[in-house]
Amino acid sequence: MTLAELYALLEKLDQGSVMVETIKGEITRLNAEAKKHREAKETAEAEVQKVSKERDALQGQIDIMSTSNGTDSAEYKAIAKELDVIKEQFAAEKKAREEEQAKRTAAEITAQAVDALTKCNALEPKEFAKLIIPNIKENELGEYKYFAEDKEMSIEEGATAWLKTRPWAVRDTQKPGSGSPGKPPAGGRQDGPVSLKDAISASLHVNE
Repeated sequence: MTLAELYALLEKLDQGSVMVETIKGEITRLNAEAKKHREAKETAEAEVQKVSKERDALQGQIDIMSTSNGTDSAEYKAIAKELDVIKEQFAAEKKAREEEQAKRTAAEITAQAVDALTKCNALEPKEFAKLIIPNIKENELGEYKYFAEDKEMSIEEGATAWLKTRPWAVRDTQKPGSGSPGKPPAGGRQDGPVSLKDAISASLHVNE
């Protein structure tokens, strides 16, 4: 099911337009956050390359002076000191880049998890994403995949499998029938908000 098809189904429900706008807003926010992290990563990589060139240039000067027995000169000591500063800066830039990479990866995985759960009609895509994210990792091709029981699958396939054993977590997109008023939907489903605490609690009792 595509997002467009899902939106069309939700629009038919009570307060459906509100749910659609909420989902669209959340996906837009997550995509914007992922873009920000990508741009920050590119800036950090450019800075690291610049510092690396400066470090290599100074190291080259030090090597030349060392072979010509100029290690006691003021110039050598000044360059050596400058190199130490650049090495520290390089280490700091590398750490910052790794931290930014981790943030970017987390943002992209979260965005894709929410998107997949939304397409699968999950009641609370943002909350349930926190439960499936530990199973999402980058494969050898640099793609984000869902891993479960030594099997690799797309994130949407993983979300589908996860929800299949948790019918209470799936939104009922069917119009109410002629059943008794106030009767809860079959399969334990509900349409109200589900907290992360409730989701975890329900997950622990899936196989009981």
